[in-house]
Amino acid sequence: MGNRQGVRPRMECWSELSERYKKLDPNSVSAVVTKITEAFEKENYPDVRTLLEENKSILGTESYYTYTITLLIREKKNDEAFALIDKAYSSYPNTSIFVELKTSMENGDKKNTAGAIEVLSKYLKNHYNINLFAAYFHLKSNSKLEEAISDLRELINNHD
Repeated sequence: MGNRQGVRPRMECWSELSERYKKLDPNSVSAVVTKITEAFEKENYPDVRTLLEENKSILGTESYYTYTITLLIREKKNDEAFALIDKAYSSYPNTSIFVELKTSMENGDKKNTAGAIEVLSKYLKNHYNINLFAAYFHLKSNSKLEEAISDLRELINNHD
């Protein structure tokens, strides 16, 4: 229903601005992220790895871990990805993406539902994240329904 004519020119303009920015400040976080994203889109994983290693200090450790985990998963290097997820979670247990990845790994690949529930429980004691609580409630309700309902009531009472 909207004006679709304006979509293409805006996208081309954004692309042009992005290219200019990469040339003006190639070591900025934005330029580095754009280069990594483009390499991922082209499935050029050797370039992604090179960009990550060359720009680790610009990205920061958390972003470096996130991109590297994504790369390892796309390369189907699951054991390396799992090891890095463990390391990232150990280093940043209060970062929701690493909590989510650790939970997924524990519940899915390791078939350790109790471990996944524990990861989520630790995080949710000090953080409010409705998506992670939904995952927690789902996992817990499949094993201990009464405790899950009690936890839900507590969440409602503590986060009005």
